[in-house]
Amino acid sequence: MSVFPCQGSAPKILVVDGSPVDLDAYALTLRKWGYEVITVSSGAQALALLSQEKIHLVLADGNMPQMNGIELSRNIRRVFFGHYIYVMLFSAPQGEAFVISALEAGADDVLNKPADINELEARLQSAWRRIALQAKLAAQNQQVAQAHDLIAQELRTVSQVQRSYLPAQLSPFPEVAYRWLSVPSQYVSGDHLHVFRLNDDLFGFYVLDVSGHGIPAAVKSMQLVQMFSDLSPTSVVYEKPAHTEKPSPRQAARPRDVVGNLNRIFQQTETDLSYFTLIYGTFQPHSGRLAFCQAGHPNPLVLRANGEVASVGEGGYPVGLFEFDEFTDTELILEAGDTFMLYSDGVTEVVAPDEQQFGQVRLLNTVSNAMTTGGWASVPEALYERIKQWGGPQALSHGFEDDLSVLILGARTAGSPQEGAVESQDILDAMPLAHPSPQAVFRPQVQSTALEASSSESSNSSDTAPHTVLIADDSKSFLRIFEAMLSNWGYQVYTAQSGHEALALVEEKAPDFVLTDWDMPGMSGIELCEQIRATEAEHHVYLIMVTGFASREDLLRSLRVGADDFLTKPVNPSELKVRLNTAIRISRLYQSLQQQYQQIKHFYGALQRDMREVSRIQRALLPPSRNEPWPVAVQTLYSPRRFVCGCQMGTLKTHDNELGFFMINLPGEGTPVALQAMAVARWFSDGACHSGPFPP
Repeated sequence: MSVFPCQGSAPKILVVDGSPVDLDAYALTLRKWGYEVITVSSGAQALALLSQEKIHLVLADGNMPQMNGIELSRNIRRVFFGHYIYVMLFSAPQGEAFVISALEAGADDVLNKPADINELEARLQSAWRRIALQAKLAAQNQQVAQAHDLIAQELRTVSQVQRSYLPAQLSPFPEVAYRWLSVPSQYVSGDHLHVFRLNDDLFGFYVLDVSGHGIPAAVKSMQLVQMFSDLSPTSVVYEKPAHTEKPSPRQAARPRDVVGNLNRIFQQTETDLSYFTLIYGTFQPHSGRLAFCQAGHPNPLVLRANGEVASVGEGGYPVGLFEFDEFTDTELILEAGDTFMLYSDGVTEVVAPDEQQFGQVRLLNTVSNAMTTGGWASVPEALYERIKQWGGPQALSHGFEDDLSVLILGARTAGSPQEGAVESQDILDAMPLAHPSPQAVFRPQVQSTALEASSSESSNSSDTAPHTVLIADDSKSFLRIFEAMLSNWGYQVYTAQSGHEALALVEEKAPDFVLTDWDMPGMSGIELCEQIRATEAEHHVYLIMVTGFASREDLLRSLRVGADDFLTKPVNPSELKVRLNTAIRISRLYQSLQQQYQQIKHFYGALQRDMREVSRIQRALLPPSRNEPWPVAVQTLYSPRRFVCGCQMGTLKTHDNELGFFMINLPGEGTPVALQAMAVARWFSDGACHSGPFPP
């Protein structure tokens, strides 16, 4: 026996029979063939054992007391054991009615008792070939899933790091009240938002949106977040300090200067064509004075205390697209009770099932209605519920195509929620509330109901698409009769009058099942079966051999060359129907596993592409191995164990006649550590360190 579902392990068979003599005889024979055999004497014992052991095949007596073989088959199909169980029944000859009843109950094959040893061996080989095919595909699924989960676990960590930079749910500032919404389209987000204190009476805020989605966008987003989180005197949000003996207080830079500096730092290159939109601003709560610079981001809204909603801003151009610096500031005054709302384009671009975008008008209407019923603090939650409804089932089950961000802030007033007295519904962090779990986003799970459907009895009429059957026979009358009968049962039927024609149709149409005559001119049914099994892509096709002169040798040879079943002419339509239903049940599991494999492979491929892009971004920060731009030879060796690592190195021009260099080696590994290393390297390379370690 060469067809085993797992290399290096003996296939495990459960034998169920009330006769100790028959149990011993079957066990002895099966063990000689290389199987691992477990024996029990009743159906109840068999069901209990199947729930504890991973058994792929059951051989059961059809006439046991209390629970016979048919009842055992039916009970096995009612329970999902995590994998398909092939059931083969033995019974004293009882005619076609018993065979039909057994197959309808969920048995996969029926043999006469006492069993012919050669036939039993051939049918077991046929069963194990089918089981091995499913096991191989399941092992591939597991292998790809494990590789996927390895990257996905890193992304969960990155997501936690990224979300740790979001504002506290409860405003820690006595002067400022805010509400926000952040819903990543995947684990990680290219959007980000924050509110932070610049000095005693001034606060900074921003909402940014990096082009693209997924990991590459999140890498640049995290670089920006870490730059904004740096509140040292050399931070991008402060004016450059003068080099004097007496330290001077930090002065917040104007929003347009902050955006202009970022534009110079993050210019597009040949290897990095990404850009980002941004609104960065400053806010004085006691005076209500607010200034912001808009860089290609959607126009913000002013939510007036009287319920009016006004759009402000002039658009501007994204950061990183152009080298010129023509960013401008917009200034306004927030009166008592007024608030300022920023949002990303993912909000207005949510697409309904009819492909219509949510749009600016619906946004304004939703905000106005929420202001009327619950005040500005209810806007993020109301808006989120509205766009979920707009996105339809796709948004509810799989999330949104783009990241969503909303930030509303204003001066805290007597009517604003105070610390310790904010009700939970007033604070919205949508990720844990309603966004699909990362596992569901990145890796579709094989639900038990889906596989149960594969192992439960059903008819082809319940399928959304008809199953396809190829009939190969040199008899035109046989083809005509069976084509009409199978079409009436709901199958899509193809016909061929020769083995060569049938083989061409198998390659072209990829039918689910093939019914082939044993004896055809040119290429016999046996040769056709051998040719189909020799093709890797067609291994899963269910083959039923049909012949008008069934000898024991014919049956054995058919099974040994790859047939899954064997029928004798004239074919009983009722038996053919239940055997096809059995084939559907077996094929469904393979199709389910194949679909799962393709889905996981697709998502894993997307993750790999993203991780390769992150690797490219990290490598782009390395110094080039050349003499330019300084008269110093530079050679580097960089070989991370995986896509990325916590090591980074670089060179920088500290002064006209001086070259600086650095090497970073952070503990740990994976994407989160690599992001930190890239942030530090960016700090060096962008010259932020010049006024610190390298004063003139």
